[in-house]
Amino acid sequence: MPDPFQKPSLIAKAGSFLKVLFLAKFPMNLLAMVAVVGISLFFYNFAVMPPAVAGNAVLESPFIGDAPSACIESCNECPPKKEVERFEVEKFQCADGRVEESLNDCRIEFPDFEKRYSSTANDITLSIDGISFEKDSEDRGVITRIDYTIINEGESPVVPKLAIKVYPEWSSKVKKADPNKVIDLQSVISPQGFAQRQDRARIAFTGNRQTVRIDLINVLPEPDADVLTVTREFDLS
Repeated sequence: MPDPFQKPSLIAKAGSFLKVLFLAKFPMNLLAMVAVVGISLFFYNFAVMPPAVAGNAVLESPFIGDAPSACIESCNECPPKKEVERFEVEKFQCADGRVEESLNDCRIEFPDFEKRYSSTANDITLSIDGISFEKDSEDRGVITRIDYTIINEGESPVVPKLAIKVYPEWSSKVKKADPNKVIDLQSVISPQGFAQRQDRARIAFTGNRQTVRIDLINVLPEPDADVLTVTREFDLS
């Protein structure tokens, strides 16, 4: 018969605890509670934790800002991309600084001039467009104005000077004589440029029939260069 005053051993105490744990009756069995908690933790891990992603793939939206919801779900709903067409445009800079689409557009519309009394040399044209004079007597008069046009169709600028002689008949004496008047324009006529002027003059003459001779000189080079000569006759009567 066991001694009622003997203290229970450690093994006996553990067995008594397990007996009470699994066989004792409670409103809810402790074992069932442990099972419910374990199942809840298992589903929580699968529902909340994100799945592992392998690699470094990054998905980006092809839109900047808000994209249509249908496009996000299906690329067939995306609007078509706009194509940008690139092309080259060729421009030409004219001699006067203008920029045109064609070299033909660089052509300058030169003014009308008196072609019957004109001459051209080295792409430079000079014309005597008009002679104004006053009559003093039956055979005497004074030239008061000379109208002329200079056109430069060359590739180099021109600084013109005009030497004017008035005579009834050409001779060696007239040739050696100084000009009756010199007009120094002191301005540059650029390539494809022109000058159309009316300059006052005060040249006296004697005789009903006279000739005006203009020598065009380019003072840009050194020394001055004779370019061309134009003559025009007029009648005092």
